[in-house]
Amino acid sequence: MVRQVTDQQQRWSFNMADKEEAVAQEEAPTWVYGTEEATYDVRALEQEAQQAFALLVEVNAEVQGLNKRLSVLQAAGVQFNTLVQNALKEEAIIETKEAQEEED
Repeated sequence: MVRQVTDQQQRWSFNMADKEEAVAQEEAPTWVYGTEEATYDVRALEQEAQQAFALLVEVNAEVQGLNKRLSVLQAAGVQFNTLVQNALKEEAIIETKEAQEEED
């Protein structure tokens, strides 16, 4: 049996689905803290722990940013070293390793 659904019925079903989804999202924790034993809803922790968690999130974001920056700087250092190595020429030598070892 095929049944035609009116616009009003369709809107009502979408509205109910949207409302159920909104309620589910309200119940779902926005921030969680995980350990090996369990996962915790940060909103249920004491205020001090919530503040510490917020700072922990900021610290972790800063560490990630610094790690990216470090990777870029390390790659730049490798590239610059390669450029210098490729530009070395005999006329620029002021002392060889052999001569330095002989002096020691």
